[in-house]
Amino acid sequence: MRRAVTVTILCAVVLAAASAACAGAEERPRTDRTAEVVVTNDIHPPTSVSVWIEDEGGSLSRLGSVSPGETASFSFRPRIGTRYRLVARTTSGVELVSHLFRLNGGERASWDLSDLVVPPGVF
Repeated sequence: MRRAVTVTILCAVVLAAASAACAGAEERPRTDRTAEVVVTNDIHPPTSVSVWIEDEGGSLSRLGSVSPGETASFSFRPRIGTRYRLVARTTSGVELVSHLFRLNGGERASWDLSDLVVPPGVF
């Protein structure tokens, strides 16, 4: 009989601990679902660029700057199902624009500016 009481108490303690753990898990904030954009600025002639992300509705958000010959990583919180494009603005005001793409939280996109054809004399 004493063994049955001990087992019952032990089960009650384990059940209470499990319930508390589950309750704690529900109260924790959701994992941050940021996406990463990596931009390599190796355009010629070399110039700094400011990098922006534009959603398909036209809203622009500045991500940061990339110096000539450098690579920079930026994070942002994408909206599910939204398409984006990147915009790089040179110090002289020229805009280089990426293709539209989808990016979800936890994903990464890379943009190499040397892939773009920039006509001579533009900068």
